[in-house]
Amino acid sequence: MIFSAALLRNHIRRATVQRCRQQSTHVAKPLIGSGALRTWYNVFGSSNAGYISWIVLGVLGCEVMSGTMSDSIWNSVNQGKTYE
Repeated sequence: MIFSAALLRNHIRRATVQRCRQQSTHVAKPLIGSGALRTWYNVFGSSNAGYISWIVLGVLGCEVMSGTMSDSIWNSVNQGKTYE
């Protein structure tokens, strides 16, 4: 009984693997082209100072965007209730 269950399980596993291999014949394309990544690396990633400046500029840009969004939401919700 145990031996037949193991054979059945092994057969199902082999059939599943074969089916997956037949279905996975297409190749996924990258989201970002290699030219864009190479340019980014040459400008920002090739030196420590460039990479740190990339991070600092990204943090500052995100801070400005989130501050502007939160201020606009606050002003639209509290319109007429605050002194301006």
